[in-house]
Amino acid sequence: MANSNALCLTMQAAQRAISVAREKAANEAKSEFMSLMCHEVRTPLNGCLASAEMLLEMPLQVRLSRPYITSQ
Repeated sequence: MANSNALCLTMQAAQRAISVAREKAANEAKSEFMSLMCHEVRTPLNGCLASAEMLLEMPLQVRLSRPYITSQ
């Protein structure tokens, strides 16, 4: 009886360790994914913001004289 209780406790401890390891791996995968996605979104967004800032700094007459800048 004592051996079966000890075996049961050992199995429960092993199952808890496996569960903790899975949760840790899932959390690390989520963190890596979020880091990558933030980079993938931020990089082109920075290019768009830089282009918009350049257009805003450009004099209105220059913007109007360049057909590729219009929004039509």
